[in-house]
Amino acid sequence: MVSSVRLRSVDVLQCSGGEVRVLAGQDLDIVGDRISAVEPSGNAAPAPGAEVIDAAGMLAIPGLINTHAHV
Repeated sequence: MVSSVRLRSVDVLQCSGGEVRVLAGQDLDIVGDRISAVEPSGNAAPAPGAEVIDAAGMLAIPGLINTHAHV
């Protein structure tokens, strides 16, 4: 069974096309290991059986990649 999580009311750091902005008060849905939706908080009900986490005051950011490793 694939797990489903909703982060409710989280702020999201969006990086796109060289532009960076913060989307305040978003619901972020995660199914398995993928983000399936980001939308303004309260626009849609969570998936049936989804774990709902109140993430108000928190910031979701893209994964960080180490670009300066010496191998």
